[in-house]
Amino acid sequence: MDVEEITVEKTTQETDQKTAQKTDHKTAHKTAQKTAQESTQESTQETVDKTVEKIFDLLDTNPEISQRELAELTGLSQKGIEWNIKKLKDMGSLERIGGSRNGHWEVISSHSERN
Repeated sequence: MDVEEITVEKTTQETDQKTAQKTDHKTAHKTAQKTAQESTQESTQETVDKTVEKIFDLLDTNPEISQRELAELTGLSQKGIEWNIKKLKDMGSLERIGGSRNGHWEVISSHSERN
């Protein structure tokens, strides 16, 4: 091999090595992103599950409780309670019997029984 061939070979090896390093870095980055995303989703689901259980516990204790009281006792906003109640109603886990002033909540099944 002459000097030019050696230089080309060395340059090719260096380029291949840099490309491999970049690929490894990108793969590691994507894996870290995916792991972080999965962790966030799991954490979010755990939070939702705990919130739903707290709502069910409060409804079991006091079926006549208002959404405002639920918001105060859970630490959620009024909109947060409305969202959770809508989801629970849509799932068939919760029903309102009667009107907003004289009615009560009926828990059809707990969230854990649904999963």
